[in-house]
Amino acid sequence: MGGPGGPAVDEAPRRRGVLLPTIIVLALLVGGFVVFSGYYTDWLWFVSVDQTEVFTTSILTRAALFLVFGSIMGLAVGLSMWIAWRTRPTFTGMTPEQASLDRYRVAIEPYRRRFTILISVALGFVTGLTAAAEWGTYLMWRNATPFGIEDPQFGLDLSFYTFTLPFIRFLIGFGFGVLFLVLFAVIAVQYLYGGLRLQPKGDRASAAAQSQLSLIIGLFILLKAVSYWFDRFALATQSQQLVAGFTGLKYTDVYAVLPALNILSAVSVLVAVLFFINVFRRHWVIPMIGAGLLVLTSIVVGSLYPLIVQQFQVRPNELVKEQPYLQRNIDATRAAYDIADAEIKDYPGTVSPPTADVLEASAGTLNAIRLLDPAIVSPTFNQLQQIRGYYSFNNKLDVDRYELGDDTRGAIVAVREINLAGIPDGQRNWTNDRAVYTHGYGVVAAYDNTALSNGQPDFFESDIPSVGELEIAQPRVYFGELSPAYSIVGAPQGSPPIELDFPDDSSPTGQKTNTYTGTGGVPMGSPFGRLLFATKFQDANILLSDLVNSESRILWDRDPLTRVEKVAPWLTLDQDPYPVVADGGIKWVVDGYTLSNEYPYSSRVSLSDATSDSVSARTLPSALLPRDQANYVRNSVKAVVDAYNGTVTLYAWDASDPVLQTWMKAFPGVVKPVENMSAEVLQHVRYPQDMFKIQRAVLSRYHVTDPTTFYNASDVWIVPNDPTVSPAQVFQPPYYLTLQMPGATGPSFSLTTTFAPQRRQTLAAFMAVNSEPGENYGKMEVLQLPSNTTIPGPQQVQNLFESDPAVSSQLNLLRRGGSEVELGNLLSLPFNGGLLYVEPVYIRATTDGYPLLRKVLVGYGENVALENTLDVALAKVFGSSPDSTVEPTPEEGLPEEEGGTTEPTPPPTTPESTGDPATDLAIAITAAQSAYDDGQAALARGDFAAYGEAQDRLKAALDAIAEAEAALTGGQLLPEEQAPVDETQSEGTAA
Repeated sequence: MGGPGGPAVDEAPRRRGVLLPTIIVLALLVGGFVVFSGYYTDWLWFVSVDQTEVFTTSILTRAALFLVFGSIMGLAVGLSMWIAWRTRPTFTGMTPEQASLDRYRVAIEPYRRRFTILISVALGFVTGLTAAAEWGTYLMWRNATPFGIEDPQFGLDLSFYTFTLPFIRFLIGFGFGVLFLVLFAVIAVQYLYGGLRLQPKGDRASAAAQSQLSLIIGLFILLKAVSYWFDRFALATQSQQLVAGFTGLKYTDVYAVLPALNILSAVSVLVAVLFFINVFRRHWVIPMIGAGLLVLTSIVVGSLYPLIVQQFQVRPNELVKEQPYLQRNIDATRAAYDIADAEIKDYPGTVSPPTADVLEASAGTLNAIRLLDPAIVSPTFNQLQQIRGYYSFNNKLDVDRYELGDDTRGAIVAVREINLAGIPDGQRNWTNDRAVYTHGYGVVAAYDNTALSNGQPDFFESDIPSVGELEIAQPRVYFGELSPAYSIVGAPQGSPPIELDFPDDSSPTGQKTNTYTGTGGVPMGSPFGRLLFATKFQDANILLSDLVNSESRILWDRDPLTRVEKVAPWLTLDQDPYPVVADGGIKWVVDGYTLSNEYPYSSRVSLSDATSDSVSARTLPSALLPRDQANYVRNSVKAVVDAYNGTVTLYAWDASDPVLQTWMKAFPGVVKPVENMSAEVLQHVRYPQDMFKIQRAVLSRYHVTDPTTFYNASDVWIVPNDPTVSPAQVFQPPYYLTLQMPGATGPSFSLTTTFAPQRRQTLAAFMAVNSEPGENYGKMEVLQLPSNTTIPGPQQVQNLFESDPAVSSQLNLLRRGGSEVELGNLLSLPFNGGLLYVEPVYIRATTDGYPLLRKVLVGYGENVALENTLDVALAKVFGSSPDSTVEPTPEEGLPEEEGGTTEPTPPPTTPESTGDPATDLAIAITAAQSAYDDGQAALARGDFAAYGEAQDRLKAALDAIAEAEAALTGGQLLPEEQAPVDETQSEGTAA
């Protein structure tokens, strides 16, 4: 309301006029700070791992590509629209068409300049984002390293195809995009302002419009000529239909398509010149005739002629015509996947009882057969070594080897990590999640070829604090596969520690606490640091909590794969990082691959298909693959991530790889020489699984080097399906084994797989790659079995196991009551000219149970055995022929071969209870089967006294089975209630 003598004034519009700009400014400031916090905290993360050059190089490259290509697009569109407007015709009299458009011109004119700028900026922004995404393509072109190998068709170094050609094709695509949008913008402006008319009074186009359109079309066709020229080289990396997976030029490409592309390129240049001349002459007849000639040439020369050559020259005698090109494909593919040096040997596959000399020579294999399945025993590790619910082990454990005393022993290794999901719901709060439960503790390791007599793993490193054979000065795990999204750690010296370190019954609080003193993470105790990370994680508690102090550090992006991926975004990572104990601490080792999809003549592989198997389907996350197709792969980098400080160090494992050399030029200093790798870490390096899976997928076809056999596909292998899972529709995974290959002087840690013939389940080959660091690392050996004999493959062996009457009856007994049988990995090992198969059998209680190693299945030829221990099973299958009965040994309490005395038989006793009903049930079932077998053997030799004793033992065992089943009905005892395990028990399943 106005003052005395004055009119009333409404203040609301004025306030709104002030408030709206204020809100906009505040919104821009908040949005800008959010964007700034994202980039700045990323910068701080790279500072924390001492890899800032990765951040700056990638950001600056993206920014430069965004500005350059975005500016070119924006300027090209804006300038063309401005020229079209400046050269608009002046009307002395309007046609009805122009009169109707005049209303739009009048409406647009006040905003024309802003509208032009808006369109140009928008198109430039979108184009800039698209170009920025090609930062890797640009860096590879900019830092290209020669392969030193020329392609057989054009004589160009392979680096032209892998590094240069992809960027050229990007530039050509960008040019077509610019010209198309410019053409569209010019047509729109010229039509709106009368330069182009649909119902003309006179010419349909003004002279200026004709000149402008002629220039744009001429540039478009000239660019098409350039595209035709480079399309010739793209034929070397083009997938074809000659045979499955074929890549490269065929006969028709060389003798028809290449000449056609040369002709089309020349014709396009001539037609482009006609359009450039038309800029000045403005007579469309000749340019349009030229354009028609180009279309006709592309149909006749580019399509019909190659079709005629293929149909009438190649198809009647395709194999003869295509042989040289098949050979190119075979050679290039074997080189691209690093399988050219795979040593393929004939292997008889025959089975005969081994002699003492054979057993002694094969001791390196037989003494190290792995019985613990890393994909199965994780629940067992959790039950026995989890200690508390807030600790956990990964779903799939890792296979390694350690020098213990004077021996190198195979091991199943797991890291005890913190798991926030295991904290009771009533204790879940911000303090516990972010500042108390911050880290895991220690490594648990068990011998891989033995177990205790009760089926539990035989640990040589266990408990909290860690007890065992390994020297771990720093057991805390702040960076791991299960680590929380972020934790806040650190405190001033003298402050009471609040981080849970490990449970301790001797402490008044029941636990030990700790304060992080490492160098990992980013300092964030200042007010600005609090604000920065509260914005990043959208968590106000970071600003408000008293637990954040001046010495606080924040840890995030803690998974080893994530950390390596950020430091080396140009790598593709193996999906199974594995822990090693080295240099007094715990390290994660991650294998990194350099890939290309543009290696000439090399066949492409689907990475997701090749790396999937029965284990990855159950235990591993979806693959972090930047692309699914590749036709070149190298394990060029080994990355090491420190579990305490989070440092990431990359080592050039294959320094000769041109792709790695190219990236090392782009990011100098990021990858260190492999000579800098710690000797202790080096001892645990292994051949990566994903690389091996890709190689075996390629080798299933490309073990053939003869073009005729390759073309006929008469010797194609397949990776067999895993017979231990149901339904068996996924590949059997490769297995790490310590074995002695035929002709070798000693055992080596190797990664192994089998092959089956196409559409059959027999065995075609066995392959192993040496995984021991040294001169033989990566040596690939393939034992090729005769194709004219039938040698059982994994699925047939599994069927042989399940169909054997004795084995089947025991498995059925084991599956009774409250127990489940879990079949471990079916291992295939070359032995005595044949194949030895070993499969551990685990028993798990149906209710809250965990797998215990109770039996071992062994197959050799037609002989199978299911026994409590591996050595007994081996003796049984080695000591009998398919049609004979195993002769009992004197140690089993039965007569010697030449009528020796019989050992006294034990009195019938009920198997002693262990306190675990599931364990008691398995023991009792084993005792029942043993008693039954003894009774049958006693009857066969007419020893009725022994038969009666066996029947008494059978009755006692059956009573124990009934008692254990009754106990299981009431639920399995909790781990805390179980009787303590005597770890001095005999190693019941020792090899």
